[in-house]
Amino acid sequence: MYENKSYENIKQEILNNINLSLNKSEGSFLNDMVSPIALKFKDMFIELDKTIDLTLVDKIVGEFVDRRVADYGIERKKGTKAKTTIRFTGNQDTEIPEGTLVQSAKGLIYKTVQSGKIENNYVDIEAEAENIGSIYNISQGLIVNLPISINGIISVSNIVDAVGGTDIETDDSLLKRYFDLIQNPATSGNEAHYKIWANSIDGVGDSKVFPTWNGAGTVKVLVIDSNKMPANEAIISSVESYIETVRPVGAIVTVEAPSVKSINISAKTNISSSSNLQTVTQKFSEQLNKYIKDLAFSGLEVSYAKIGSLLLGIEGVIDYSDLKVNNNTVNVPIEDTEIASVGTISLT
Repeated sequence: MYENKSYENIKQEILNNINLSLNKSEGSFLNDMVSPIALKFKDMFIELDKTIDLTLVDKIVGEFVDRRVADYGIERKKGTKAKTTIRFTGNQDTEIPEGTLVQSAKGLIYKTVQSGKIENNYVDIEAEAENIGSIYNISQGLIVNLPISINGIISVSNIVDAVGGTDIETDDSLLKRYFDLIQNPATSGNEAHYKIWANSIDGVGDSKVFPTWNGAGTVKVLVIDSNKMPANEAIISSVESYIETVRPVGAIVTVEAPSVKSINISAKTNISSSSNLQTVTQKFSEQLNKYIKDLAFSGLEVSYAKIGSLLLGIEGVIDYSDLKVNNNTVNVPIEDTEIASVGTISLT
């Protein structure tokens, strides 16, 4: 807005307004006197420009987003901790205290949320991540270390995937909820109301509402987490409990996770000599995952052409042939109660 208020322009404006028959050229006494004033004015206009940006929703970031949405009762979701089950093997009757730390091979820390005792060579105990975040969602068998040794413990391992970890809500996600509230007025338990209620819960990435899905007075709410995957039982329970406190009297509400449709990809690739198939597959997998996750609850099909475009856009890929998506060469439709998820990727 103040692009023309540069140091040079401001100084010239000041000099032009001095009606004295004095030397105003560069290096003169008057020019030197005006220079620091112009410099300060330039700094003032820079800060003023920033202040104006803070009044525009599409320009604000961080704490200023929180302040803006707080006027409408919206709070940034704080994220959730991943949970798993740890199997401790060792000597009979060895005690495992609550708060025992276990660690993945890459250094991620988890701690038990209850105590236990080894019987018949092992005991299974629930554990949760040390901190919030999706980084703690790891596969079965990757938690293998005991940072602080306990006499009688031979080995530790997570016998199920660690799931349910979500990150602190991003500015974009928080602003999306703000715009949803502004642009889709929620009143008297309408569809928008249920969506706002569900999306306000920690860990929820998005939701989809089906009014009268099983007759008058019934409502189904499908929920995904902030990783764009089906919400786990803990998140579903939280959504269900909250909606029960705010729903209209008489409404029968069902909260579930959507079913998953796997998207399996195969193709023959021609890659450059400077690349290799493993790297190409990894980069393609990352791009494909992002595309598929962005489709969640969008109502769009999985595009065969888009997947081909993603593959061709990977560095090192010269061309491809025989691309199959779910063993076919057409778009993959996604039902209203489904979300897509990347299945197998087979590039040769």
